Amino acid sequence: MLAPQRSLLQPYRLRWSALTSLQQPPWLLTLGGLHAKWSTCFGRHFARRRFCSTCRAADFLTLETAQYYMARVVGPLIQEAGYFEGVRLPQPRIYSQILDNLNKAALVGFPHTEIGERLKSA
Repeated sequence: MLAPQRSLLQPYRLRWSALTSLQQPPWLLTLGGLHAKWSTCFGRHFARRRFCSTCRAADFLTLETAQYYMARVVGPLIQEAGYFEGVRLPQPRIYSQILDNLNKAALVGFPHTEIGERLKSA
């Protein structure tokens, strides 16, 4: 079963846990969880066949964890180098926007180095 967020799966988890006759409970996942499970099962296989012989499966981060790491990279640039000084958004929102833009660039298939120019021209 797929749901847009984990909290919406809680009633189903409670119901399935009450049914003790099931040996293997069904997968109750978000789309991100499905992707992570798929990558765990098949990612290493495809990475070796398609990309390189020593590749490992992808690591998945929650939005909060991704923002934490983005803060460690971008935070000093905001504080010390004055990046985004004209932007009137809270820093966590800036991190989310950067992550969103990187994800969209990867999905559509253009280099991350083009994001700035594409945003300016839009």
